[in-house]
This record gives sequence, structure tokens and C-alpha cells, in this order.
Amino acid sequence: MRFTPKYNLLLFLFVCAPAFLLFITYKFDHITAKYYILQYTVLVLLQIYMWITFFAFRYELTKSELIIKGLFYHKVIPLNSIFKVEMVRDFSIAPASSPNKITIYYDKTKTIQIAPQFRTIFITELTNRQPHVIVKAPIRKKTSKKRMPILEA
Repeated sequence: MRFTPKYNLLLFLFVCAPAFLLFITYKFDHITAKYYILQYTVLVLLQIYMWITFFAFRYELTKSELIIKGLFYHKVIPLNSIFKVEMVRDFSIAPASSPNKITIYYDKTKTIQIAPQFRTIFITELTNRQPHVIVKAPIRKKTSKKRMPILEA
């Protein structure tokens, strides 16, 4: 079963912000070739980074393996080596561009974070294929509704 990654528009815009700031802050009456070279180099590098990070990752769950494919990244994890799966909210850079990630613990000491678009379906498929996997759900903070005190005049 194939899973596409979940995209985060806010992170996408955060990566694009430096390129847009170059365009906005430049005074157009003093155009030089060095500035154009710098400007378009930064734009090309940002577009390559965005393509690799946001659009090139795929997760494939076969009967015996979890395959993580990227443009320059390929990782195969045997399902029998996975012992724990944890749903986390993390803003670190990993083969995932969304803060809502799944941390996969395998081979006793190794971890990897992925962000399939449908996390619960991915975890359900994984636990159907490997029932010994421990699933740790995120801890949700309980919000208490404080009542306003009644003021008497």
C-alpha cells in the first residue's frame, strides 16, 4: 500500500520567504548583474530544496518492508525490526514536511520520522501486518474551562 506525505503550507512559505524578501528589499533603479546572479541562484536552490522536501517522498508498505523513497533518498526497513510507533508533533526536518509525524523505532536503537497524509490508516496497516508493534498515541492536554467569578456590586 502506498502513502503520500502530508504537506505543510506554512513550512513551505517559511522556506520561500528569503527569496521573496530578496525581491521586495531590492531597489530597482540600481540593477546589477551580480545581484541577478545571486537572486536567481537562491531561487533555483530553494526550488530544488522544495521539490526534494515537499513533493518527492513516498512511503510504501509491503508485506515485509517499509520503503521510504525520495529523490535522492531510499530506505528499506524490514517490518519485523519495527518495535514501536509513536505519533508526535515535531518541527524538525526529516523525510517529512509536516509537523504531525510518526516516529518509527526499529533495530533497537534507530529511529526515523515520516508524515503520511493519513497517519491512522498507516498505523492500522502496519499493526495489521505486524501485531507486536507498540503504538503510542500523542498525549493531549486537557483544557480546563475556568468559570468567571460572579462579581457582586
